[in-house]
Amino acid sequence: EDVTTTPVEEENTISIFDVPPTYPSVVLGKSIDTDNDGLTDVAEELFLTDLGVPDSDKDKYTDSHEIYNLYNPIGSEPRKLIDSGLVTEFTNPTFEYKVYYPKNWAVGNVDESYRDVLFSTLTGESVEIRAIEKDTTDASFTSWFAKWAPNEKITDLVDFETVFKDKGWQRKDSMVYYFETSRRVYVMLYHTTDSNVVNFEMVIKMMARSFRLPTTEEVLPNLVVEEGGAETVVTTTQGL
Repeated sequence: EDVTTTPVEEENTISIFDVPPTYPSVVLGKSIDTDNDGLTDVAEELFLTDLGVPDSDKDKYTDSHEIYNLYNPIGSEPRKLIDSGLVTEFTNPTFEYKVYYPKNWAVGNVDESYRDVLFSTLTGESVEIRAIEKDTTDASFTSWFAKWAPNEKITDLVDFETVFKDKGWQRKDSMVYYFETSRRVYVMLYHTTDSNVVNFEMVIKMMARSFRLPTTEEVLPNLVVEEGGAETVVTTTQGL
């Protein structure tokens, strides 16, 4: 007896790369910062700094100021953060950008092309870097932003510059960063757990400040005395 089978229609699957990234809330809270140095108590443990002292190494630069400018917060004199043993440099094997991340965080590529990379804590918080291609419909950053950040406000963005002079944009709460090239936009996003509390704000700031596009020269500016906080530091152009 002949049996007639009905063809099974294949379902149309949507890749995660066909939809915008998941953006963090703009009303996230911050965890405890006992010494009020811009580094939460949880992050102090990560960087081996003293959670009761704003300047752990007593070199006249607060812990967060040094980390923000990619210097070692527990060195007796200004030393590069990358030489401290506290962070590791990641080089994306496909897109060739470079970025620092805490040495005891896990790194995982969401796809084989390394288009989406997660840097994660054991507790579940993470920083995501996603490379999103541009096409003829979103050649400008404004048009790209309208397509890939539809629920975000471009008025919430301010100009941003890495330590290595790559320019981009930062969401005012420091939870999202954008770096644009002629072919794509790199988005860096902070993801919390269900607690809606940010424990590692300085980590994403450090990662954003250390971000380097493939053609960027590695020149780390000298530290100078703070004038109004880490984000308003004035640096020289001479590298160490």
